[in-house]
Amino acid sequence: MNKHSLTLFRQQFASHYKTILLWTVVWSLLALLFVSVFNDLSKTAAQSIRLYQSLPPAILNTFNISSDYLTKSEKFLSGQFLTIYLLAGGVFSVFIGVGSVGGKLDNATIATFLTKPISRVSFYITELLTSAATMLTVSATVGIIMYGLFATLANQPSVSAQYFVAAFLGSGCLFVTLAIFGQALGTLLNRTHAQAVGAALVVFSFFVNGLGSLAGVPAWLQKVSIFYYLDTTQIRDLYSLNGGRLWVLGVVSLVFLVIGTLWFRRKDIYI
Repeated sequence: MNKHSLTLFRQQFASHYKTILLWTVVWSLLALLFVSVFNDLSKTAAQSIRLYQSLPPAILNTFNISSDYLTKSEKFLSGQFLTIYLLAGGVFSVFIGVGSVGGKLDNATIATFLTKPISRVSFYITELLTSAATMLTVSATVGIIMYGLFATLANQPSVSAQYFVAAFLGSGCLFVTLAIFGQALGTLLNRTHAQAVGAALVVFSFFVNGLGSLAGVPAWLQKVSIFYYLDTTQIRDLYSLNGGRLWVLGVVSLVFLVIGTLWFRRKDIYI
C-alpha cells in the first residue's frame, strides 16, 4: 500500500466512526436486554427445558438451541443473540460494501478520488480494506462489550472468553465476505438497486441455511448459503471455529474481489 492509498484508507476509515459508534451503542443496549432475559429465564430453567426437550431435534437445530440453552449464557447467546446479530450484521455489511464504491459512483464523488495519483485497482482494494476494517472493528467491539456485560451481570458463575472470541471473530470474517460482495455489487448496479438486491440475497441465504437443517430438505441446499460457512453449531458446542469452512469464506471473498476489481477497471467513469 503506497502513501496515497494509506492516506485514503485513514480518511475513509475515520469517516465510518459514526457508523461504528451507532452500531456499538445499539448492540450494547440489546446486550443488556439479553442479559436480563437470560437471568429471568434461568430462574425457571427446569420447566422450560422440559418444554424444549419435547420439540423435534430438527426444530431445535434450526434455531441453534441446545439442552443447556437456559443454564449457560453461551448457549443462550448462540440460540438468540447470535442468530439475530448475524442476519442484521449481514445486511449491514452489504450496505457498507455497496456504499464504499457504489455510493461514490452514484453521487459522482468518485472523480475526486480518481484524479489523485492512485490507480483504479489501488482505489478499489483500499476501499475494500476500509470496509473490512470497519466490520472487524464493530464485531470485535461488540464482542468485548458483550463479554464484559455477561461476565459481570449474568446469573452464571463464570463465562467463557473463548466462546466470545470464536463467535465474534467468526462473525467478523462472515461480515468481511459480505462487505466484499456488497462492494462488487455496487460496481455492477446503482446504489439503491445494489442495496436492495444484496439485502434480499442475504435474507434469502439466511433462511435457506435454517431450512437446510430440517428433515426432508436436500443436504446440498444448506451449502449454497453463505451462512453455512460460519459453523455456529461448533461455536455453540466447542467454543471454536471450523477452519475448513472459514477457508471457503476466504475463497468466496477472493472471487468477489476479482469480479469487482475487473468490472471496476473496465467501467466507464467520466471525470
